[in-house]
Amino acid sequence: STTLTIKPNTGVSATISGSSSSAILELNGADYVTIDGSASGSTSRDLTIQNTSTSFLGAGSTVVWVAITL
Repeated sequence: STTLTIKPNTGVSATISGSSSSAILELNGADYVTIDGSASGSTSRDLTIQNTSTSFLGAGSTVVWVAITL
């Protein structure tokens, strides 16, 4: 099992930003994904993921969309 960790570099406050009518990150059937917002290994919040879209589809646009594959 291979893992993917999304986190800012040590000492960096990072932003992932974009405009999407669905999601900025779409995890469809993905396993072993960790989004860790700490740049220091603590409980700090150094990562911002932002969707600037004003479009609404269904329940609206989102930042992280997690789905399963059947």
